[in-house]
Amino acid sequence: EGKKVYWFKEGSYALDSISLPSDSILYCDYAYFSVTNATKTSALKSNDSKNVKVLGKSVFDFTGIDQDVDGKGTFDFSGVQGFEFEGVTSIGSCGWTFNFNRTGGRISNIAGFAYRTFTDGIMIANSSDMRVSDSFMRTGDDAFEVKSTGTGASFDIVYSDCHAWNDKAVGFGVIYEMNYPVENVRFLNCSVGFNMPVWDVTRAAASVCMCDYEKGLTNKDISFENFEVYYSLCPIISLCLHSGTLENITFKNFSLARSYAEYPVYIKFNASYLGGAKPTEKRLCKVKSVYFDDVK
Repeated sequence: EGKKVYWFKEGSYALDSISLPSDSILYCDYAYFSVTNATKTSALKSNDSKNVKVLGKSVFDFTGIDQDVDGKGTFDFSGVQGFEFEGVTSIGSCGWTFNFNRTGGRISNIAGFAYRTFTDGIMIANSSDMRVSDSFMRTGDDAFEVKSTGTGASFDIVYSDCHAWNDKAVGFGVIYEMNYPVENVRFLNCSVGFNMPVWDVTRAAASVCMCDYEKGLTNKDISFENFEVYYSLCPIISLCLHSGTLENITFKNFSLARSYAEYPVYIKFNASYLGGAKPTEKRLCKVKSVYFDDVK
């Protein structure tokens, strides 16, 4: 097909960084990569490209990286259109793990196992036409999330059949940093095995928490449907605003096996941002059309 193919056969490799150009395929036949700190460049990246594929089975191990000293990047796909990303497992992430900014593509069958703070799982920002399926994240931060941290709106994004073990933060959500609107985001047929963060009640299994830096943004048409939570020490649902407007938010068909939370559902307006200082003045917060259907 005229594509460049980078093939790693079964085996172990020391790796600093792989950068994929347009029209390329990275195929790993059960390859294990021990990531080094030779540079701060992301271990696997593609920037401002198109038609990129990551296929096969691979493991990227970051446990030898010093999170504070090395500043090593993990996975960075920015400005990539028409990509496929599958079969990748990350161990011991040293930062935000799977990062997709200004992208459109398909992600499936990936896994992350992390314990350090700020090791978010899959982070999608400023992107559209994104589909994530059949993946698992155990993280030291948020697991499956949508933001708009950079330039451009985030819309038409679907997470389906994904599973989280969130020790410290949110399982699934449209959360926190918002510079542009977020619309038409769906989380379908997902589960949280252990919903553990007890330090902040906004960190829930399913969450819409918005801070738009007083830009007057509206995030709308966000839904969570067919969720199973096995064990929870904190709310299974949280809805909070620091500023901005939420419209047409749906939580439907939630089942919870075991809960020890004081508030199964937590809602707060004019909330502090990321657990930090309280707002110095009242900010405009609006919530329109929030639906709870068969949440039990």
